[in-house]
Amino acid sequence: MGRLTGHDNNYDSDDESVLPDCLPRITIKPNRSAEASPISGVAARDEGGMSAVAATRKRAKVLDLIFGVHAAWAAATGLIALGFPEAFEVFMNIGDSGLQDQAKTVIRLYGCLILAQGWLVWSTRKVTDPFVRKIFAQGYMLAFGSSTLVLGYKCMF
Repeated sequence: MGRLTGHDNNYDSDDESVLPDCLPRITIKPNRSAEASPISGVAARDEGGMSAVAATRKRAKVLDLIFGVHAAWAAATGLIALGFPEAFEVFMNIGDSGLQDQAKTVIRLYGCLILAQGWLVWSTRKVTDPFVRKIFAQGYMLAFGSSTLVLGYKCMF
C-alpha cells in the first residue's frame, strides 16, 4: 500500500490492497501429512472462521462507525456552542460576576475548535493507513479526556 491516505472506503472487496504494509499476509502452508488440510493454501482464519483480511476490514468498519458518530456529535456540540453559548456557561461557574460576555466568546471559540475537529475526524474515515487512524484516535482521547478532567475539576471545586 505505502500511502498515507486513500479514498477507497470499500472494505467489502476482495482486494487486499486495503491492508497496510505493516500487517503480514498470513497463509497456511500445505499439509505434508497423509490427510490434506481443508484450508491448505488459503488465508489463515481465526476461531470464528474469518480470514485476516476480513477481520481487518471489520475492524476498519467499526472504527469508521465510531469516527462517524464522534464527528456528528462534535459537529452538533460545536454548532450549539456557536449559536447558544449560554448552554455551556454552567461549566464555568461565573454566576453574575459580569464576565458573561467574555465567557460567551471563549465558549464560541471552543465551539469553533470542536466543529473543526468534527470535520477532521469525518475526513479521517477516508484514510486507510492504520497508523494515521490510530494517531487520530489517540489525539482525540487525549484532547477530550483532558478537557473532561479540567471541566470536572472546575465543577467540583
